Amino acid sequence: SESRSAKFFFDYLPALSGLTTFVLVSPANMYETSVSDTVSFALSLGNVPRLTRPFVLADVMVKVGGGEYLPVSKITSSDRDRTKVNVEATTTLPVGTLNISAYSGNVTAGVHTVIVKASPSPSVVGAYPSDGS
Repeated sequence: SESRSAKFFFDYLPALSGLTTFVLVSPANMYETSVSDTVSFALSLGNVPRLTRPFVLADVMVKVGGGEYLPVSKITSSDRDRTKVNVEATTTLPVGTLNISAYSGNVTAGVHTVIVKASPSPSVVGAYPSDGS
């Protein structure tokens, strides 16, 4: 009797449901700006589909503040657990909170809130030469 066999590998990917999660956001806090400025964030997103290379920036959409959803600036990696992206947006940052929303594929957008702090007052911490020199 003849025996046949086949060998193959597969990668079980769980079904995604719920919101996109923010595993890591850097920076976690920012300082206010009174003029329009370009801000940059590094995001590590969970509960999103694993992306294949070559990465297509429009596969991950992000909204910073009251802006519209735009493709990320860069996708650095994507695996079964998380996708790491860089985001740049031009906005003003008043004191309070800044919401960042993100999604990929058919997963519902999740929201992360970044704290925007008041700019510290300038102060002199040292002078040279000191008095009496």
